[in-house]
Amino acid sequence: MKRTRSWRFALAATLSLGALGLAACGGDDSGSTSEGAATESSGGEAAASGDTIKVGVLQSLSGTMSISEVAVRNSQVLAIEEINAAGGVLGKQLEVIEEDGESKPEVFAQKIDKLLNTDEVAVVFGGWTSASRKAMKPVVEGSKGLLFYPVQYEGLEVSPNIFYTGATTNQQIIPGLDYLKEEGLTKVFLVGSDYVFPRTANKEIKAYAAAEGLEIMGEEYLQLGDTNVQGVVQKVLDAKPQVVFNTLNGDTNVAFFKELKAKGNTPEQIQTISVSVAEEEVSGIGVENIEGHLVAWNYYQTTDTPENKKFVEAYKAKYGEEKNTADPIEAGYNSVYIWKAAVEKAGTVEVDKVIAAAAGLELATPEGPLTVHPKNHHVYKTARIGVINGEGLIDGCGTPASRSSPTPASTPTSGLPAWPRARPARSAARSRADGPLPRRDAEGRPRSRGHRNGAAGPGHRTGGASLCSRGTCRPSSTTSTSASPWPRSSCSWAWVLTFTFGQMGVINMAHGEFIMAGAYVPYVLQTTFLERFKGMAVLVALPLAFVVAGLMGVVLERVLLRRMRGRPSTRCWSPSASASSCSSWPRTCSRPTTKTSSPPRSCGAGGTCWASRSPTPGCSCWRWWWSASPACGRS
Repeated sequence: MKRTRSWRFALAATLSLGALGLAACGGDDSGSTSEGAATESSGGEAAASGDTIKVGVLQSLSGTMSISEVAVRNSQVLAIEEINAAGGVLGKQLEVIEEDGESKPEVFAQKIDKLLNTDEVAVVFGGWTSASRKAMKPVVEGSKGLLFYPVQYEGLEVSPNIFYTGATTNQQIIPGLDYLKEEGLTKVFLVGSDYVFPRTANKEIKAYAAAEGLEIMGEEYLQLGDTNVQGVVQKVLDAKPQVVFNTLNGDTNVAFFKELKAKGNTPEQIQTISVSVAEEEVSGIGVENIEGHLVAWNYYQTTDTPENKKFVEAYKAKYGEEKNTADPIEAGYNSVYIWKAAVEKAGTVEVDKVIAAAAGLELATPEGPLTVHPKNHHVYKTARIGVINGEGLIDGCGTPASRSSPTPASTPTSGLPAWPRARPARSAARSRADGPLPRRDAEGRPRSRGHRNGAAGPGHRTGGASLCSRGTCRPSSTTSTSASPWPRSSCSWAWVLTFTFGQMGVINMAHGEFIMAGAYVPYVLQTTFLERFKGMAVLVALPLAFVVAGLMGVVLERVLLRRMRGRPSTRCWSPSASASSCSSWPRTCSRPTTKTSSPPRSCGAGGTCWASRSPTPGCSCWRWWWSASPACGRS
């Protein structure tokens, strides 16, 4: 017997799921799940042949990003030299192979391919811009290699072959926004470089602003390396915001702050907060052009830890007393030591074993205790808001908050169904009744509200200069966003729409909703149940997604909709069916469906006839699927 539309609908939903399921669980920008920590080993024996282990360092030594990346390269080389002086790794010395990314994403892709597949290094340390990282990502994944990326970024990404030792947005940008809001700096102008990180970060900033009552006064972008900033600076001055949230990168920052200063602006008039300007960039911009402005990072040269004192002394001893350390410099330095600890724990440089060994590692680092997240290849960070002083260093504001868990996949861009806000920790003086219920942390455990340190009570100000000196500067909050609810919400909406369209009798409209619901099954399965299976998560999730989507179609259509609508679930059909063809059915068939004006005729016991679209009327005998006889096919 022919199958009816509901079976074709369930089949269409499951067959269409494959492509959509891949998009739901493996998208480059979604970053929604970890594909697992295990991958095939690559380059282990070749990299560690003889008495040395080959490692790659890939930073921009030329081009617009060299103002930032040369210093990161210096810290990575410093860490390697320290390790060699202490006996090396697994009793072998590290051999550095350096390449210049030239501030061009396509060059980064070419150079990392050379390092992994020609030079056969055990690991690569490098990158700064998200454009360079995304150019390297498919190469390192396809080569089953290993990359340590040392800079803060926009989140929304997890790779089985990349470790991210900089901050995600919930560890830097969101705390910065929390701070601005508490200081009363709610009129914000967005200025950034025109590539992945600034644009994505600004989408998240705009979503935060909509949820928290900040006003976006304008948004402007400049190409990387563009120093023609006069037009953008004039737009900022004309808009008269209280603060500029600056995501410019490279030497564009030099021109931007010099032009702001030349136009007579001071931090008292229009404050700025930067997330890509650290001590190294301050020296290039000029202290006189940026003193009193704010930054948001996780480490400063002034951070007070025993490990930092040793790090700063060693860095200055090698590169000169005038050279300062900074957050990306320290993160690059940490990257080498994380890899070393993982290799020594694994007892080999084979990539899959090193990745597995890195999960949950704890190290004492210049910024403080460092823990590698056991699943998403990021690290726990302490958010620190700072102000640039007259010596070109950055003074932290108040007592730093406790470390926050990295949540790279939990902050959607604007336009998605929900904004899972990062709530600031509350002070003891604030009422617990004036906010939402506690959020959950990255592992799904309820997170209680914390307490803020530092001076009490935000001052509502029109300017933001000398915040620390006035005693109103407080530490940024410990923020944590729960796992993003929007895939599950979309899945729920798919069920609602399917049910609604089914009730309307427009069952074809329900097909897409079930496909959408099924497409999120890999996401839910991976994030909720299957991360422990590491690299096998996709292989397990997709077949299960087919099963789940099919069952959703069968259960909702057959058990619920057909009961409520009185639709038949099985039928005997033949254009020339006789009354006797249905006379053996033991139960009464459900109500008939008439497709033409042809009158129904007797169909025997338990059956009802209806007219087909063909010239010859046919007999259709209906009943529920659980009482189907062998003579009738299921609809």
